[in-house]
Amino acid sequence: MTPHHNGNGWKTVCWQTGFLAPFVIVMVMVVPLVTATACQSSDETQTAKEQDKPQAAKGPVQEKPMNDYVFMVKHEDENLISVSFYVENDKPFAIGEKMNEINKQAYMNGYNWEAFFNYYLPKYAPDVCVGMAPDTEAGMYAAVYSLTPENETRAAKFVEVIRSLVENEEEIYRIVREEGDEIEWD
Repeated sequence: MTPHHNGNGWKTVCWQTGFLAPFVIVMVMVVPLVTATACQSSDETQTAKEQDKPQAAKGPVQEKPMNDYVFMVKHEDENLISVSFYVENDKPFAIGEKMNEINKQAYMNGYNWEAFFNYYLPKYAPDVCVGMAPDTEAGMYAAVYSLTPENETRAAKFVEVIRSLVENEEEIYRIVREEGDEIEWD
């Protein structure tokens, strides 16, 4: 997929289809959206409407080892840092299944991990939220920051928050049990 910026905030994305006609080019116009997450105050939401928020990184592709589930990648060509949490990796997937046993609304795809982090981060790690924009998919939760030294520190801390939660999963289960009704699940 190749993104093309046309200078007015729209992004054109092109890709070749492979199953019907290998030479067909599909073009889609993607409109940038600004949404408020629990990590944004109303002032930050207003600021986000006035400024461009970081967009999903299209930069370097990193091969992920099968035994790891969270990465921070600097995309210097796009002036971004991304944190990617692969929720379908064995350990996070097993944790997600247990979370769903505890709370039926917690079926842990990327979108419900976003709901969990929208609840967890402002309460337990609010500094990680500053300047963060989620970019979630069904099988992955991602957060994007503008590339600054402060945001690099925040992104690295977010990676450690995720690792700590996954490696100490009882804390996740406690939150889902005790506070799960406060989380706005997908």
